[in-house]
Amino acid sequence: MFHSASSFQNDRDPLSGSGSPFYSSHTGIHRGAGSVNTICSPSLLLCSDLFPAYLARRRQSVRDYPIETPHNSCEIHFSGERFDQRDLDILLFCISCALGGATKSGIGTVIDLNQALASIGKQPSYAARGRIKSCLYRLEQGLIMVKDERCSYTMRLINSIFEDTHTRRCHVEINEDLLAAFKASQSPLPYIQERLGLGDQALAKWLHGVSWVNRGYFLISVRKLFKLCGSRARSLRSFYDETALALSALGEMGLISGWERNNEGRIVVRGREKTSPDKKCRIYV
Repeated sequence: MFHSASSFQNDRDPLSGSGSPFYSSHTGIHRGAGSVNTICSPSLLLCSDLFPAYLARRRQSVRDYPIETPHNSCEIHFSGERFDQRDLDILLFCISCALGGATKSGIGTVIDLNQALASIGKQPSYAARGRIKSCLYRLEQGLIMVKDERCSYTMRLINSIFEDTHTRRCHVEINEDLLAAFKASQSPLPYIQERLGLGDQALAKWLHGVSWVNRGYFLISVRKLFKLCGSRARSLRSFYDETALALSALGEMGLISGWERNNEGRIVVRGREKTSPDKKCRIYV
């Protein structure tokens, strides 16, 4: 059911889920910062404002910038030049190459810059290849720190880049823990292909990622969604308008089965997978 902007109402906190077996709170990225596999979960990339839901024209360099996540078990901080959804496109393209059997060298997965441009619907040119290389180096230089009361873990999404200017290829060493987390996920390659097909629809890409991570239903307040995706919308009302358009586009493309705004004002998104009555619903609080 499509809700128009006229139905916008004051947002409240999400449901707690108490008293109903259908709902459960979203679990953290990890249970203790020492658990590397869970720290590098795809949700770190797809369900936070590490990669905000916009395409940046200007970049801000930050130090120890707090990343908004749906998890309370840890703190995540970022230092470097802020990412955007285009940076995530390129990172996921590299991951798809690594998982899809692309040529590997002793110093990483071989990435063809022209193929990277084609994957996001851009024509090859000297300037366009330069923008792809800028994405790669931004990903390599950005530093992420995850910590809780006991431990901390520092990581980069790309460990190293070797550029061959003659072949227009880069040898990219992706963080092994991150690569392993995507490999262990369900159907990462189809997800990445679908995402890249969304073009420049930044918010739709962000919402598509959250839907893929959750698999079944997920429920979220407009205010929490606004914070998590790092939106630059001027108000919650305008943000809801943008969200409605993005979710409707995902529904028309068959990437979600549907969505609605319930009586409490929260957005409920249904993934494509059949959801049984006892299926847990992720609630972002």
